[in-house]
Amino acid sequence: MTARPVRVAKGRIDWSEVLEKLPQEFRSADFRRIRGLKDKRSSELFAAITRWINSGSVEKRERGVYVS
Repeated sequence: MTARPVRVAKGRIDWSEVLEKLPQEFRSADFRRIRGLKDKRSSELFAAITRWINSGSVEKRERGVYVS
């Protein structure tokens, strides 16, 4: 993973960029390895996962395991 943070203008996060940086199969703990997400609340991370699932970008394999 690159060291470049995922934040864009005004401190907002580009969640599509975050998805690109995650491995093909990922767990919620993998978010913490991405620079700029270390201090994000779990609720924000799971909201992003839920949006990805609803849009069809991510599939839930089992509890805590997702595939993009």
